[in-house]
Amino acid sequence: MKRLLIVLFTAFALIASSASAQVSLSDSPMNLDSIIAANEFGASSAYFSPLDDYIYYLKSSSEGTSVIVFDAKVSEYKTIKTFSPEADYLSISVDADGNIFLLKKDHDETAKSGIVCLKKENEEYFVLESSFTAASGEMIPVSLEFSPYSSMGAIRFWLNHHGDYISFVSPVSYFWDSLMGYDEVIYIVPGDLTARTQKLTDLFDVYGYHNENADAFLEKIERGEYLSPVQVSLSPNGNMLLLLVPYEEERLVYVMDLYTYGLEILYLPEETNGNVSWTHEGAIVLTDENGDTMNVEWNGFSAGTWGSEGFDLDDNSGDWNNVNHDNLTDWS
Repeated sequence: MKRLLIVLFTAFALIASSASAQVSLSDSPMNLDSIIAANEFGASSAYFSPLDDYIYYLKSSSEGTSVIVFDAKVSEYKTIKTFSPEADYLSISVDADGNIFLLKKDHDETAKSGIVCLKKENEEYFVLESSFTAASGEMIPVSLEFSPYSSMGAIRFWLNHHGDYISFVSPVSYFWDSLMGYDEVIYIVPGDLTARTQKLTDLFDVYGYHNENADAFLEKIERGEYLSPVQVSLSPNGNMLLLLVPYEEERLVYVMDLYTYGLEILYLPEETNGNVSWTHEGAIVLTDENGDTMNVEWNGFSAGTWGSEGFDLDDNSGDWNNVNHDNLTDWS
């Protein structure tokens, strides 16, 4: 009897240890540089451009939020525009053409938040706004990451489901002066190797309030039939996202290709406690609770090729349904 109790206690300890293991995502090197720049200037957000010597700031005052550009070559600050205090501006990014992107959170819960683009033309800026599908009380923006190398990025936000707020991600891209992707979210079906998309226009009415379709979709997220990221981190080249995705009692880390939405799970050591992040060179590393760092091996994504039948995604179009289930040990 005593031996049985010891065995049961040991098994419980192992389960508790495994359940307590936690992994999270750390900021990318570009984000860390921008955070340092924001703190030094006293700004709410900053963007340290990797393409030139400019730093872009969001700084708030009683008059509103100002977009300020610092030119390190001449050590000069220039205020591009000051927005009224009726909204918060949470994140700032810039593309290769000098267009500035701001994540806007409207104070009026019946209004719609969105992304503001300060489009640059001949050293002048013109305001363009892309409003979200849902009203601000239904959809709360959190962060925006955007890359000048790929003109792609991601928005993270919360969707309200009867008082419960669920994290979602919208991959976005800016091509031909048009912003795409902000009106849909990605989700993952357990076992799939490609993320799926859900149009927000199917979930909300014209006033921005959720409908029966939204209830059905969000209930599948809450039941775990669909998975949604709670953290994201954009790769240095802007082509991929790290996704932290809760699944049952685990926290899985995926890499997602922004061109094809192909997915790959990162295989981390068991009972991992630590942070996963990109390096400047685009590698992925795990830093444990002791500060020790190890490289995380992964396969990467094929660029694909155009053929007579369209775009070939090579191995990215696979599905775990075609894999021997004995090998799917990470879902057990």
